[in-house]
Amino acid sequence: MSGEVICSTGVLVNRDIIENYTIAFDYIKQLDQSLFEIILYPQWRDNYKEIIKGFGSSGKIFKILHCEKKIGSFFANGPEEMDEWQEGIRILEANCLVGQELGTEKAVLHLWELPYSDEKIENNLKAVEQCSHIAEKYGMHLCVETIPCKVSSPLKVLKRVVDSDSTGECSVTLDLKHIAYHGDVDKIYHESWIWKLKNPAHFHIRDYIGEPFDSTIFSTSLHPGEGNIDFAKLFSFINKSGDKHTITLEASGIRIDGSFNAQKVMTSLNWIKDNIS
Repeated sequence: MSGEVICSTGVLVNRDIIENYTIAFDYIKQLDQSLFEIILYPQWRDNYKEIIKGFGSSGKIFKILHCEKKIGSFFANGPEEMDEWQEGIRILEANCLVGQELGTEKAVLHLWELPYSDEKIENNLKAVEQCSHIAEKYGMHLCVETIPCKVSSPLKVLKRVVDSDSTGECSVTLDLKHIAYHGDVDKIYHESWIWKLKNPAHFHIRDYIGEPFDSTIFSTSLHPGEGNIDFAKLFSFINKSGDKHTITLEASGIRIDGSFNAQKVMTSLNWIKDNIS
């Protein structure tokens, strides 16, 4: 089998539900899907025991941990800014402890983030091995995600991330929406290093519509087929790679009124499964 198809708990929430997270415990039971990626939010930090209990009692299997998105911003000013740096490390450790409790195998990290994005990437890169060691300490390997860039491009920065890890353990998360924002989806197939990683790449699946660098896409979370990305080509390439990749659906399942469209989420998950051999 070339891949495991996973559903993000992000499909279960919007801003209101993040604050009232117990709703997500009910929504997850509506999905005929066993494998999940849990994403954590700053609003949940004081309630991790409830998060672990609520999701852990759902009968689902949590394969992937998606750490809080802002962690990378604490590394932008370098280790010289010790208080900021240590706060980022503290949050990562707390996130990884949640992942350990739920049995996750990979930790997705936004190594660079707003407000700086990749403007200070030299500093962010200094955190790679420390973050990788922390993930390993809690039984996971690190997967640094492709985040939109101001200076370079996600794939170029990600290559530097991998090259900066002397252990060879650090892997990557390829977010197709973010890569499409830079107009670089086809480059995935020509970057041979992506397909030679010791720990195979992880994929986040959301569609993209419009021209590259259209900032309006940041307010969208489209399902496969609702945009321009050729996912059939991607899945065919994954199948031919021979490696066991993980593929997570991140497209939203929340309607405008806050109700959960489980049928739409399952349609997308089943379509991905039909295309992954």
